[in-house]
Amino acid sequence: MDQTVDDSNQPATGQRGSVAELNSSECFVKAFHASPYVQTVTNFDTGRYLYVNDRFVKAVGYAREEVIGKTSIELGLMVDKPDRTWLTQLLSQRGRVTHQKLRFRLRSGDVRIGLLDAEVIRLEREDLILSTVSDITEQLAAEHRYRLQNKRVALVEELAAALAHEVRNPLAGIKGVADAFLNRRKLTEQEREWMEAVRGEVLKIDARLRELLDLTQPRVLNIRKCSLNRLIKRVVLLAKHHANALPDRDITVEFVDDTDGPFEMPLDPAQIEDAVLNLVLNAIESIEDSGRVTVRLSLRKNADEAAAVITVCDTGCGIVETDRQRIFDPFFTTKPDGTGIGLAAVRRTVEAFNGRVTFESCAWRGSKFELSLPLPVTEPDAR
Repeated sequence: MDQTVDDSNQPATGQRGSVAELNSSECFVKAFHASPYVQTVTNFDTGRYLYVNDRFVKAVGYAREEVIGKTSIELGLMVDKPDRTWLTQLLSQRGRVTHQKLRFRLRSGDVRIGLLDAEVIRLEREDLILSTVSDITEQLAAEHRYRLQNKRVALVEELAAALAHEVRNPLAGIKGVADAFLNRRKLTEQEREWMEAVRGEVLKIDARLRELLDLTQPRVLNIRKCSLNRLIKRVVLLAKHHANALPDRDITVEFVDDTDGPFEMPLDPAQIEDAVLNLVLNAIESIEDSGRVTVRLSLRKNADEAAAVITVCDTGCGIVETDRQRIFDPFFTTKPDGTGIGLAAVRRTVEAFNGRVTFESCAWRGSKFELSLPLPVTEPDAR
């Protein structure tokens, strides 16, 4: 990178000495330009910009020549504290300010949130302020979404516990009455059909309650060494039977094993099997007429990750863009008879093993879900 400073970055006469001394330091210029944060050098008394780094120009949207010699107030950059006396007072008292939250306005008018670190530096008997601002707008937004998600989960847990307590006992009573009637010999065919329908609906409601409770109760993991190859083969076999039973559909379910042989790792096989089966059944249901579901097992070993990866791809209807941010939220569903619990349970299961679930999707072109399960640190090369 060019280490010289063009004339447009120089202040008016009288301030050139300080900048010249700054520019004489090759290390300073390199660090200043290479910083991933917005950095500026301003005059302590006037607040006028003497030097701004490339990140400032890119982030704020002003050309360097539009900034040098002006103040943040003249440029309209400060949102909450246009009077900079608060900063000079703090710096006079402490010599340094750290992690001061502020809002700043870009040239486009967008308002961002940043953390300001500033300190006084003295050059040629002149006090200057070296400031660094890190943009935390996206981080704060992510934290806000995380807090909202936690609140929703807490509400789900509270509702599920209350619902289970209030509903399951009456359901047991209804089921008991239906069983008693079904055990009677003198029922007409119509009466027996009615009682069987009542009993079936009670069992459906009880199953939904168990799914809700699964989301709220701590996972009890039964860890043992198991073969992922065999586990997924079993899931695919069950899924094939399900697909073949669907009327007017021609759906192929296949398993692709990229592990080059039996691969074992410590897991709870029942919970992982449920999670994978949930994804495969969702993939099958996304295909309206004919299509393919591919379940792939592979190992990913690189500098960033060592994991067993289970991928479920389909050629179904995909997920529309407006739904992609919510598919793992409890109770969110696009199915007429769905509960919105399945994918939330999948994510909870995978995270119980310190793994993650991600997806890609394109409307009417299919989806790909990927479960990554970290390998144990002592796991030998599975070949």
